[in-house]
Order: sequence, then C-alpha cells, then structure tokens
Amino acid sequence: MESGDSVTYTFSKVLAPYLGYLGWDGSPRAVIAAFDYRGGVSTLQIEDTDGSTLPLGTVDLDAHYTGKIDFTSSTMTASGDTITVVLGTAGAGTRNTISTPTTMTWTSYGGSAGESGVPDIDF
Repeated sequence: MESGDSVTYTFSKVLAPYLGYLGWDGSPRAVIAAFDYRGGVSTLQIEDTDGSTLPLGTVDLDAHYTGKIDFTSSTMTASGDTITVVLGTAGAGTRNTISTPTTMTWTSYGGSAGESGVPDIDF
C-alpha cells in the first residue's frame, strides 16, 4: 500500500440520507487511514483528523500487510452507495509485500462482508 491507493466501501443503499450521522455531506474530507496489526493480521480503520474512529467498522486484511502505520492527509468522499478513501502520506511503520492472494473482510455495525471479486495480493 502506498500514497494514492484507495479503499472503497460499498453499501446496500444510497448514503445521502445517512451521512448526517457522520456529520458530513459526502464532499472531500480529511481523514487518517489507520492500519494496525492484531491477532496475526493487519487491520484498517478510518479516523477523523483528531484520531477518533469513524463508524465505518474495521477491515481485516487477512495477512500481515503492515504493522502500525497511519496514512495522514487521506481523503474520504461519498457518492451514491460508496465511500472512497484515498491514502495520503504514510507515517513511520512497516509495510510488507504479500505474495499469496488474500480475502479482506469488512466488519461494521451492520454485519460483515467479504471482498468482492477474486482475492488478490494488492491492497
């Protein structure tokens, strides 16, 4: 993973009526993409610029992609039924090369969903 990579969260409904819950209208918003290493796998959570975790849940990357590393100056936008986060500046931390395809799992307050498409080695 590197600056400019993106993560897309896809929902079952159009998000416009629900964005107020996040205090946001969907326009570009500065966030922190916070990666961590827990229980043998790397995880991703999206944080506000003050470090508070936004209610998007956790993405389990199903491999050791990173240690603890924050991508500051990341940008989050919403359109239709998706939220997209583009990674900003990588802080200090370990990033590993993964050679075996993995299937990511997104767990949120509404349940869990697996990565769409064929598992791959790209983040």
